[in-house]
Amino acid sequence: MYFQIRSVVLWPRDSSFEPRVVSFEPGMTNVVMGGSRTGKSAIIPIIDYCLAARSCAIPKKVIRTSCAWFGIVVETKQGQKLFARREPGEQHTSDEMFSMEGREIQIPHSIGSLNAVTPDVLAAQHDLDQVMRELRRKQRDLERAQRASSRWEAEMAGQLGRARELGFAEPGVTDLSQEAMLALLRDVAKKTVEDFHADSTTVSQAVEELVRLEALESKLSNELANLKGRQSELTRLREGAGSYEEALVLQRDRLAISEWLVTQPLSEEGCPLCGSITATEQEKVEELRRNLEQIEASAGQVSELPAAVDREVQQLRRGVDELAQQLAGVRRQKRALTQSSTEAQQRQFGSLSAAHFLGQLSQALSLYDEVADDGELAAEIVVLKERAQLLSDRIDIE
Repeated sequence: MYFQIRSVVLWPRDSSFEPRVVSFEPGMTNVVMGGSRTGKSAIIPIIDYCLAARSCAIPKKVIRTSCAWFGIVVETKQGQKLFARREPGEQHTSDEMFSMEGREIQIPHSIGSLNAVTPDVLAAQHDLDQVMRELRRKQRDLERAQRASSRWEAEMAGQLGRARELGFAEPGVTDLSQEAMLALLRDVAKKTVEDFHADSTTVSQAVEELVRLEALESKLSNELANLKGRQSELTRLREGAGSYEEALVLQRDRLAISEWLVTQPLSEEGCPLCGSITATEQEKVEELRRNLEQIEASAGQVSELPAAVDREVQQLRRGVDELAQQLAGVRRQKRALTQSSTEAQQRQFGSLSAAHFLGQLSQALSLYDEVADDGELAAEIVVLKERAQLLSDRIDIE
């Protein structure tokens, strides 16, 4: 966040005098020097007061009796901002505020003739400014998306033709309406690379083998991902069990005294600790002993858990290694096959082209839906417009 104080401004009660401006250099330490009782100690309270402090800590001296308004100018990434607040008089604080924004603030001669605002209106103005910025950005995004979507609509027939070339759509009538083409392309976008196929009369043995290897590679990759996920879950379970066991051991150590208390005979003197002869204390000691037994039983069960988890983790690790080796072998076969068969290379290139086409098609359809009248982006713009109108009405009322 970039926020630098550029100046402190004091507006005198006597409007025949110009406002007093104490300027600061940005990006460095500023040292304020001056004689005694010249207002140095009031600078920080003025800044605090202008930044919406709950009360005014500016000393009630000459500066309070001579000034009508206090203000600061700050530098942000969006430009300069002026925050001013009326001197509260005998009150602890004042709700009358004034703000101004711009690339470079020109300090007004006086604020009394301008429209001072309450904190609620100031907050509403700030919210309105943020909403309008977001609204303009969303509108620009929508316009760009609409232009891109319009170009894609013009190319919709070509996209459908490409889908038919890749075998994702059956050959059919070419003179279709835009709605019909859109429906067909939505069906195509639901397909995967596994649906990519060529004419069965032209598929050679090498291509058939490549298709089989691609399917096997996909299957092994999914199985490997599942095993790795299971292995990660068991590792977290093992760590959690260790922490739980430590907590149980700590509780067991704290309750161990109950065994000693139970073995002590009850004499006429009563409890060996407090001397009481009542049976209530003995019942409580017995309850502690039962709790100790339960904790010891739980600790025994938990102590067996890590060993069982470790055995399963080892089994999963062996399974992961075996699948990784099988997957590496399948990929070596694919490389060897594509290097030796031109037709297989073409098949692999076709698969990559099909995947690229499906990705582009899905993205284009998402963009098309987004810029529609009932799309997500259009709905966000409507919400922002409604919010901006509510804030404007609130500012006008107050």
